[in-house]
Amino acid sequence: MKKGEIDIEKIYLTKRHSDFTKQISEFKDDPFMPSSIQKTLNELFNDINNNLRTILKGELECFMIDFSKEYFNKGNAPKFDPIGVYNNFNHSRVHHRETLNKLNEDIRKYLRIDEKW
Repeated sequence: MKKGEIDIEKIYLTKRHSDFTKQISEFKDDPFMPSSIQKTLNELFNDINNNLRTILKGELECFMIDFSKEYFNKGNAPKFDPIGVYNNFNHSRVHHRETLNKLNEDIRKYLRIDEKW
């Protein structure tokens, strides 16, 4: 902590998350993928990255500043609930339901699943 500011340099993520975002990236960059699907995948990929690099990072920095002020002013660690940090992030983040629904629609349209034959 320098001058009342926190700079989080790294956030460690799970292998499952890494594999998932890698797969989205490969699909969105595939030249044979229809452009409408690529566009929706790109939107999803950007939202995921924004959630982690901007929103989660900001929430963690705010928490660390609040925690540090209490710790350094009173000399002991304050009680906190990690679920509260998660809830703050969950309320601030971009939710993906609409984007995933749009992706589903784009794929169904491209594959002509709902058309009558």
